[in-house]
Amino acid sequence: MNMFEVQNTGHGDYIVYYITDYIEKLNLSDEIDGLLLKSEFHVSLVKFPDGFVTNNLRAKLNEASKNAAKYLQQPRLTGQFLRAKNDARNLESIIGLVEVPGLDNWRQAIESVAGAIDFSVPHVTLYTKQPNAGIPLNSQAEFDERVCELDDSTSEALAQSL
Repeated sequence: MNMFEVQNTGHGDYIVYYITDYIEKLNLSDEIDGLLLKSEFHVSLVKFPDGFVTNNLRAKLNEASKNAAKYLQQPRLTGQFLRAKNDARNLESIIGLVEVPGLDNWRQAIESVAGAIDFSVPHVTLYTKQPNAGIPLNSQAEFDERVCELDDSTSEALAQSL
């Protein structure tokens, strides 16, 4: 999979920023609160609505995204960790919020091609209940509906790994 290009993951069309190398350098435990550390880490920069990306639009988005990627700097965890839940699918995960310097410029480039888009809150899924089974948080509404605070001891344990 190519970073900064539209990819169809089987769950829709996304553009992602891979940060596995960065996360693997942290001192994260293999398990926390009964959740398992993922094996791949990325920040979903945008998920497009189903059926939105045509072949013609895909080429334009890929060009705009790759050109604007020069504005982006390596995402970094902010130190704020949260729990995400999807009770209907029996999924649970722990996410870390990330700061992505230059993200506003990148988003403007994407919107210049795609129009107004509902971007996701910048985060990385660190731990999941089922191996590598994250919870879609592709918009502010999904984030608000599915995310809650972690207990203090889990949050502090994660913060110490930074």
